[in-house]
Amino acid sequence: MKKINLIFVLVFFLTSCGGNTNSIKPTTTKFPETLELKITPSTTSTKIVLPTAIFTRHPSKIPIVKAPTPTPTPTITVVNITVDEKKEIYNAVINNIGNCDLPCFWDVHPGKTTYYELRNNLGANGFKTEYFENNFSGIDFVQVFLEGFDKTMGFNNVITFGILDGLVNYVHVEFMELEVNSKLKNPSQYSPENILNLLGRPDDIWIMSQYTGGHPIYTGYELFLIYKPQNLIIIYSGEIIKQSVFSFCPQILFDGQISRMNVYVFDSINNSDFVNKLLRFDLIKHYLRTISELGLSIEEVTNLLQNGNCFQVEGNLFP
Repeated sequence: MKKINLIFVLVFFLTSCGGNTNSIKPTTTKFPETLELKITPSTTSTKIVLPTAIFTRHPSKIPIVKAPTPTPTPTITVVNITVDEKKEIYNAVINNIGNCDLPCFWDVHPGKTTYYELRNNLGANGFKTEYFENNFSGIDFVQVFLEGFDKTMGFNNVITFGILDGLVNYVHVEFMELEVNSKLKNPSQYSPENILNLLGRPDDIWIMSQYTGGHPIYTGYELFLIYKPQNLIIIYSGEIIKQSVFSFCPQILFDGQISRMNVYVFDSINNSDFVNKLLRFDLIKHYLRTISELGLSIEEVTNLLQNGNCFQVEGNLFP
């Protein structure tokens, strides 16, 4: 009986819903602007005490990067002095290899004088300089403009200063004949007899016989005077007559043998790798002979040259 009544109620409900749907009106629920939540406490209340939150403000640990202070680029200054004043300064320097204590030239000390000190010191004497990158030795250099003063003295002169890591590494002073196929007659102060009288016996003397040139009578040679404590090498380049006994006369004379001379002042002559590269020893080592290898002594050759004499070498010296 209960089962039948339940079915009847269900059918009646569905029939009513399927009738006129317009009779169902939507109900609008109005929510209060303020929602109040009321909680009725139980008869037994428990008081909960929440800990007070303490907020500590920590400063940011992001590092502050300060802009680097710009380093001012040193200036290079050249004073304006008269041509006669500059020529006087040049003559005083070039005519006296002892113008400052070796290893030094023109008050420039290899290994100590900086790049900017070099250019500003020369500029203070009125001389312009120019910087060049990577010569054949791989070291940059500064060259001095001599403004033709050298030619008035009867030779061509080139003065350069090697630069390595911001310091002067070496000084190279080259003297060349004024005209092709002529000989050096100045500066006589750099003649072997004057050098030997000023500096004494060298630590070694070498002879190189590289230049044959195909001439049937003359051939070239280079004479090396090596001073290790002074970090100094002087090279005299000349020509000699081919014969069974070679007579070397490296004096600076109008009709002598020498046509070119190179003076090198180094930071350290013991830096063999650099010195070898600068002087091209890899190319010329097969033509180099020490005086002792030629059957002579350093003392013997020194005494001869100090007195303006020649020295002789027998045998097949040249290739």
